[in-house]
Amino acid sequence: MKYLHLSLGIALASLYLTACNDNIENTGKDIQPSQDMILLHADTFHLSTDNIFGDSICARQDSFLLGVYQDPKFGITKGDILAQLACPEGFVFPANSVADSIEVVLYYSTWFGDGKAPMEIKLYEMNKGTFDYSARYYSNLKVEDYCDKSILLGRRIIAPDVPTDSVYNSSSGSYYPYISFMLGDDGREPNETARKEIAERFFNFPEGAYASQDAFTEFFKGLYITTDFGTSAMLHITQIDMMLYYHFTYSINGRDTTVNATKGYYANSEVRQVNRFEHSGRENNSHVADSVNYVVSPANIYTKVALPMRKLRDSIAANMGDRRVYLNAATIKVEVANYQDYDAENVLTWLQSPSYMLLVKESEFSDFFANGGILSDTCAIATSLTTTQNSNDENILYYSYDISDIITAEIRKDNNQMADTLNMYLVPVTPSGTATTSSGTTVITSVTHNYLLNGTAVRSGSNKTSPMRITLLYSGF
Repeated sequence: MKYLHLSLGIALASLYLTACNDNIENTGKDIQPSQDMILLHADTFHLSTDNIFGDSICARQDSFLLGVYQDPKFGITKGDILAQLACPEGFVFPANSVADSIEVVLYYSTWFGDGKAPMEIKLYEMNKGTFDYSARYYSNLKVEDYCDKSILLGRRIIAPDVPTDSVYNSSSGSYYPYISFMLGDDGREPNETARKEIAERFFNFPEGAYASQDAFTEFFKGLYITTDFGTSAMLHITQIDMMLYYHFTYSINGRDTTVNATKGYYANSEVRQVNRFEHSGRENNSHVADSVNYVVSPANIYTKVALPMRKLRDSIAANMGDRRVYLNAATIKVEVANYQDYDAENVLTWLQSPSYMLLVKESEFSDFFANGGILSDTCAIATSLTTTQNSNDENILYYSYDISDIITAEIRKDNNQMADTLNMYLVPVTPSGTATTSSGTTVITSVTHNYLLNGTAVRSGSNKTSPMRITLLYSGF
């Protein structure tokens, strides 16, 4: 028996809709037109699912979560940031320059949780180690390898919805909130002496400290940004800047002129930043009911989906015999569960379902994101959250995947090479690359881990209302 993947178009799709009964396992209906002897069959198989606890994700350079959020369903997530700052290579302070102060600014685009809840942010100097630009870093790194928290540079108590300041964004017509730290202040009142001492340190670096990034990080390894209290909100940090303020005096025609100046040190793509995540309590909350599985980001909980490959192939062989087989569709519909369906206490969550979800082979998961997150029909497929309505005008949310290429590749394997089960992971992602097809459609070509705080429950393979399943449509000649 030979396997090929072929789309038969609208006609076969309509036959598929009449041949498949989603509520009965391994159901189908044979159609064999006398004129061409085509045998069409549809099978439905229930899938096994389980929760998998994520360990870490690859560090990104452009998106950070800061704070602690305690979710009644998904446990506690803490995010803090370790960031190098780019050296202004070759910079020389003008003659007669005097250091004034240093300001660190954290820009954030939004927040998750309670915007009125207070949180204390602390800035420490990374004094133990720093990053190698060419190395790969993950979100579970050990802070103590980089910072012993002995050098506190600044602290603030803020509420996300009450920004300490903001800057106007002309493109969006709105204000962009940020948090300002004058290094040396204790968060209660200005300390001009401490401000000046910290700023003078950057003036007193040895000769050559500004010659290169490597030389600069010998004397200033970076910032460790964390929170001390508050468990109700997390900031989505999008930019980290450090500004050194100084002044100098020069004389023109016997008249002294004082100039106030600024030099910037930025956490940008030229240096490394890592968002560290810690999770607690998720093991206790994630087994409330076997009717659902969880998918939570960042680096938190994934759903493992087990496909019964040998059972699928044996069923196809039994139905098709020696015919040449064409696999027309292999659809998995991942349905978002209504919390009221499985949570008797009706505990609410602030978290929203991820906008995009990846279905990737377990065997490829570790290397997939490290190698750029390139999508492939035979390895990993991403899709967006779809919303529709049922007959009662209720919103139904789901993710839909056609994994016919993956199934075809697996069942083509020799009998001794094919595993009984193919495991795949459902993982929240963010599109990182797109392309436009000849028809003008935009398609996702690559993804990264989702760094936003998202979470959802999906109907498991044991769900009594609508278990997770795969539906095959295939034909034989």
